[in-house]
Amino acid sequence: MERVKFRATYRGDKARLMFEQQEVDGRLWFVCMTDPNMRYGFEIPFLDEDWLLLQYIDRIDNCGAELYEGDIAEVMMWVEVDKPKVPELFTIAWSEEEHGFRFVGEDGRPWDVTDRNDIRRIGNRLENPELLKP
Repeated sequence: MERVKFRATYRGDKARLMFEQQEVDGRLWFVCMTDPNMRYGFEIPFLDEDWLLLQYIDRIDNCGAELYEGDIAEVMMWVEVDKPKVPELFTIAWSEEEHGFRFVGEDGRPWDVTDRNDIRRIGNRLENPELLKP
């Protein structure tokens, strides 16, 4: 079984910072993605309301990037038969109805995207909110 992985965002008194989970000397840490010298013990984000945890969904995109909850992906979709696929934006979110992570379209409907060749991560809803329609 794959270990559950997280990415974390700190949104407290500092500017918003993104952290990724890393194992260092046999211990789990959240390491800042822009400053690897800034790291926090794995248990800290679970105790503090200034942290937002984003879970890895056990999928990668067409470039090999790991996909996490909150990521924004451009997905090539069939709109018409016998026409080329067109890009549409999706946000990765937990679906209570589906009991799992789904690609949620701009219309709010969850989709199950299965072909990683059609998925390209372009950002996430916290760092790139301008990619989403208001």
